[in-house]
Amino acid sequence: MESKQKFDGYSLMAKMRKARREYPLTSTEQALYYELLAICNEGGWTEVFSCSCAELCYTLQITNNTLVKARMSLINAGLISYKSGKSRRQFSSYSFTSVSKFDIDVGRDKGTDRGRDRGTDVDENVMTNIKDKQKTKTQTKQNNSFSGGKAPGNKKDGFEKVLYWQKIVDAWFSFYKKNYVIEPTFNGAAAKNLKLIVERLQKLADKAVPKYEWTEEYALKVTNHFFTKAFAVEWLRDNYLLSNLYSKFDSIVQKDNERNNTTKQSTGANVNTGSMLEKINAMPD
Repeated sequence: MESKQKFDGYSLMAKMRKARREYPLTSTEQALYYELLAICNEGGWTEVFSCSCAELCYTLQITNNTLVKARMSLINAGLISYKSGKSRRQFSSYSFTSVSKFDIDVGRDKGTDRGRDRGTDVDENVMTNIKDKQKTKTQTKQNNSFSGGKAPGNKKDGFEKVLYWQKIVDAWFSFYKKNYVIEPTFNGAAAKNLKLIVERLQKLADKAVPKYEWTEEYALKVTNHFFTKAFAVEWLRDNYLLSNLYSKFDSIVQKDNERNNTTKQSTGANVNTGSMLEKINAMPD
């Protein structure tokens, strides 16, 4: 009776190297494979493991469309199998195809055992790199977690000037985890985008008539409202990155103002700076 295939980092890395000779893989496609490999490792090398598209997009800093294309390339190369979740709340399933079968196929296609020989001569650095990546990933989560540690940023980037910065970072982590189960990756680029979003929200409050005082309570209320409105947009929900939220800032605010446009225009008030903030101000605590 054939024993069940046991997955491990060495064989799967060798498999990717062999596939790369026949199927040119972009850096994004290889990064996706490495990330799936890391996730499978964290789960104890189960044959089938789950992962959300949002997590992969955030970790790799790519859009959902790029993820779909990269995933299809890996599938076509015979490196992974994929099954979509039945709903947005159900994570997609991934599996690495049989390594032994792939080795045989490569040998036949090449007409040589070169692929098999190279498979046993995998760099000793391969697993070290995987472990280092996992260690770095763990340290990053610990350093950037909203439950402890400092939010990324330094004086040069002006983070110390953002009022209630740590509280706002906490709010972002809390909102993301509530909707996507996992914690977001929060690197320097993400922190800068969050800073820019908060600064623009504060400017709206400053320009509003009447002007709204930017207290900690009000800042968190406005920020969470912005996160919620962005999440309501289907494309943003599938590509929920702070870079996308910032680039779509105007459309998110404008869409939130549309319901009040008629009333605001009749009074002559500034629709773009008042409607959303008045709505937030009227919200119960």
